[in-house]
Amino acid sequence: MPQEIRIKIYVLSGKPLGDDSGVEKLDNVICTGYVSDSEARALMQYCRAFLFPSTYEGFGIPPMEALCMGAPVVLGDIPVLHEIYGNAAYYVDCDNADISIEQLLKQGGREAPETVLSRYSWEKIRTDYDGSFDKIV
Repeated sequence: MPQEIRIKIYVLSGKPLGDDSGVEKLDNVICTGYVSDSEARALMQYCRAFLFPSTYEGFGIPPMEALCMGAPVVLGDIPVLHEIYGNAAYYVDCDNADISIEQLLKQGGREAPETVLSRYSWEKIRTDYDGSFDKIV
């Protein structure tokens, strides 16, 4: 019988979660609290997947950072994240705890991250804003 592999999940949060979910008490979850930019980049660069199970989001910069670091991203299945990340991400129902991330990642067929990253580069945003401000003035 194969040995079960326990995956460690790192929760990056500036402060304790303080919720009633019990996440902080799980033995395979490490709540790091605040981490430096370089630590966050290293965690994203070497993670098996970056999980962002948001049910409400305006844009979602952390998954964009994870894509920049080469991490596959698994996002909450909400319209705004589909609009931004398209087929470059995997999506999950945040209300369903019975999900195998390993099985999800084996599906493959994701769009290249560069497709998303090129649409939202700092240079492109600056150029778009400059043009918008010119039209207003």
